[in-house]
Amino acid sequence: MRLRSNLAVMVLALLSVQGAMAASTGPAKDESGALAESPQTVTADPAPATPPTAPTVVAETAPASVPAVPVAPASGSDLYSDVRIKGIFVDFPPPAGTLTGDNSFRRMLAENGIGYQGFWVGHVEDNVLGGSAGSGPPAGKQRYDGQRNTYIATANLAVVADLSRYGIPDGQIVVDGVWIRTNWTAGTPDVLTLGQLYYYQTLFNKRVEAKLGYLGNDFEFYGPYIAGNITNVIFGASGTVPAEAGLSSSLASRPGVNLTFHLTDAIYDKFGVQAASSPDGYGQENLENPSSLKWHIKNARTLLINELGYKTEPTASRMQSWYRAGYIHNNSLYTDYKNGGRATGEYAWYLMGDQQVYGFSASAPYRGLFAGFSVQRGNSEFTAIDSTYELRFYAVGPFASRPQDTYSFIIDRNSFSPYAQAASRAAGSLTHSSSTTFTLAYKAKVYRGVYAGVGVRYTNNPTPITYAPDTGSALVVTANLTFLF
Repeated sequence: MRLRSNLAVMVLALLSVQGAMAASTGPAKDESGALAESPQTVTADPAPATPPTAPTVVAETAPASVPAVPVAPASGSDLYSDVRIKGIFVDFPPPAGTLTGDNSFRRMLAENGIGYQGFWVGHVEDNVLGGSAGSGPPAGKQRYDGQRNTYIATANLAVVADLSRYGIPDGQIVVDGVWIRTNWTAGTPDVLTLGQLYYYQTLFNKRVEAKLGYLGNDFEFYGPYIAGNITNVIFGASGTVPAEAGLSSSLASRPGVNLTFHLTDAIYDKFGVQAASSPDGYGQENLENPSSLKWHIKNARTLLINELGYKTEPTASRMQSWYRAGYIHNNSLYTDYKNGGRATGEYAWYLMGDQQVYGFSASAPYRGLFAGFSVQRGNSEFTAIDSTYELRFYAVGPFASRPQDTYSFIIDRNSFSPYAQAASRAAGSLTHSSSTTFTLAYKAKVYRGVYAGVGVRYTNNPTPITYAPDTGSALVVTANLTFLF
């Protein structure tokens, strides 16, 4: 598989996280949280013929910003409760917490069953280590995002139609669009596309949630944007194990159905079936399907995913917890690094946990110290980045005077398929077997609906699998500014 960058700075319905880890998996509550940004993607080009050639990779770093910044739950307005997106792991702040605020236009729309939420994110990053600017052959080539000064601008607008007024419990239709511009299109293409378009409702007294339509399931499952781990997902959203296994993205949404079963108030099981994303990555899919509306993608078939989780919200007497385990099966035709040609049999699994270990304030229980981990594994025969391990430590609102600031330290290690490495060496490329990243980051609220972040990220092997003699290590300094509307 030849990977190319293809940002999905999908701050998605760009969402905020209630508590340090996101809102309930149940219907969204009228609470505020801070922005959870989504990462960029590294995508794959069409697979080589038999035998597979070496995966030549251009790496990218994810938009370096700091972790999501949860804010204290705010008393909601009944006027907006049915026109804010429901049934998501993370929740956008209420209108009063956005830059445009609780204005007369917004109220007029809500009175007629229409809501909106949007964001704009701009971020820049630059590698400050000498000798790593991509001066080697071919001369001056940039190989990963941030290797040279790189900027990315991302915007999203979601519109929500309330169907509960027509007798459909919690019913909604949600549609959002995505716009991206960058100065390095080899890593991130300029994009204007459908983000998601789906129907949502609850059943059996809210014990079951159903979604049907074009879905970005990287955002629906496994909570990848917790604690700002976007800052150290060095190879982007398409360079994660679930993405390589075919899980759809909001930048390349696919038709599907998701069902969430709330077995208890804390235990849930979430099942999804979707048309799989291209087995050659989001980049190839964007070439074939720039609008995201196409049903059939070459070599892509059907993906099944199931996640079992335990999630509790913080209270004055209870710390916040979120543990989840998931399995993915995909019968698409993948490039077979081991045997050559195309074959089926792709699968992946993940185990993740986030735990509040200390609370700073009984009156604001979302504030505290948190620790988390992630383990993701894919089938080495088909998955170039076949495993990821992460440890994360973060503090939310450590100072009463700055209750919405967030600090984080994250360690991330990616390992590469031995079969993909062998294919690269056979083609005469230099290879490495793993990549490790250390990230230190900070994000602050500077105004209502406005957040600023800075971070520094060190990576020992900033390109996956293959590299050039002058690639070197990366010490990337980043800054970003986010506006919520």
